[in-house]
Parts: sequence; structure tokens; C-alpha cells
Amino acid sequence: MKAAAVLALALLTAVPAWAGAPTDQLKANIDRVIQTLEDPALKAPARGG
Repeated sequence: MKAAAVLALALLTAVPAWAGAPTDQLKANIDRVIQTLEDPALKAPARGG
């Protein structure tokens, strides 16, 4: 899942410069999503198998 987020971020930064503000807003939101996904406090405890 992290790889998909990194790929999405890479594709968003590759858009032409004329995109400007909308791209910056989307990048900021994606950065917040990645931070949330990587937050150890939000991870479920490992299940005993």
C-alpha cells in the first residue's frame, strides 16, 4: 500500500508546471494520508495466528 502511495505521489509531482495550486493542494492531502498510514499509534495489533 505504501508503494502505491509513493507511486501516486511520483505521478503527481510529474504533472506540468501549469497545474500549480491544485497540484500543491492534492500533494499536501496525499502527504497527510501517507503520514496517517505510517502512524504507529493507528496500526492494529498483530494477530496471533
